[in-house]
Amino acid sequence: MKRKIIIVSTALILFTSYILYALSAPTCDTYHFIVNLDDGYEDTGVLFLPSNYNDAGDPVRLIISCHGSGTVIDDDFELSDKEWNYYLVEMGYAILDVNGGIESGRHYGSAEAIESYEKAYEYVVDNYNLKSEVFLLGGSMGGLSSLNLAVNTDIPVIAIAEMCPVVDLKNQAWCYPWYGGDDSEKWSIQRKAIAEIYSFDDINLFGGWSDNKEASDEEMKYFEKNICKVQKYDPILNYQYFADNKLPIKVWQADTDPTVNSVYGKEFVHLIQTAGGIAEHQSYDIGGHTPPWDSQTVISITKELKLDRTNRTFYDIYKWFKRWE
Repeated sequence: MKRKIIIVSTALILFTSYILYALSAPTCDTYHFIVNLDDGYEDTGVLFLPSNYNDAGDPVRLIISCHGSGTVIDDDFELSDKEWNYYLVEMGYAILDVNGGIESGRHYGSAEAIESYEKAYEYVVDNYNLKSEVFLLGGSMGGLSSLNLAVNTDIPVIAIAEMCPVVDLKNQAWCYPWYGGDDSEKWSIQRKAIAEIYSFDDINLFGGWSDNKEASDEEMKYFEKNICKVQKYDPILNYQYFADNKLPIKVWQADTDPTVNSVYGKEFVHLIQTAGGIAEHQSYDIGGHTPPWDSQTVISITKELKLDRTNRTFYDIYKWFKRWE
């Protein structure tokens, strides 16, 4: 049974030309809304509709764009807060994101996050002129939620794009955390958060927490002891699903990414390929935890797309999605 979702604010956003791409500012309808989760938590969602959207026209394709750690989806979240969302809306796609069932937005692909995304999807498809089949897009931690959406829901997914994604909860998020608190580098904070979100056994009794960047042997054993709690929500453990369902996936990531180790994104793609699935990996030899910008600026496509300039990765994601339309 669907829970009621209440629209709490609507805004017509006009962006000025300084924002990265557009020669002329695009018009975008922005809708913030509340998603009521089964545990009573009220999560925040946002829907961006492109200028070509019309209630009585052709349905618009929806991209569920899953944000990374450090992003909070609230009533102030705007299209310009994520460059790739801005670009893809300008290219005619609708964009949906939710906070993920936790105030900080750091949900690590949890069951609550997946519930929120799924209910938000049901709401926007029922109430707006959108095609039911979607693309999934994940950035950083959003790799977990986007890939987990494909595995754990009935949302019809056409293809998936991932930028610098977390695909391995243990080796990327648990073993080498990226969040150590706002004022200090207490790396156990992220491991404790994951343990709490996934209801690990005996959290209050476990005394082996370490503030070192790399997880201790004791912490790794604790994760392995609770592997059954994360089995459904650790994408690399579910690579066979993507292979069996021939669900197209492409990953873009710099080899020098200091936040999310790119080795595991490559391994994830390799596992899917070896199992007969459709997966590609685009590596960059420069760049950090974002797609490279200056050296990858595309000049030749600006006339075609009527843009000032664009990041090559964003354009490649657009082409990847168009390939599977």
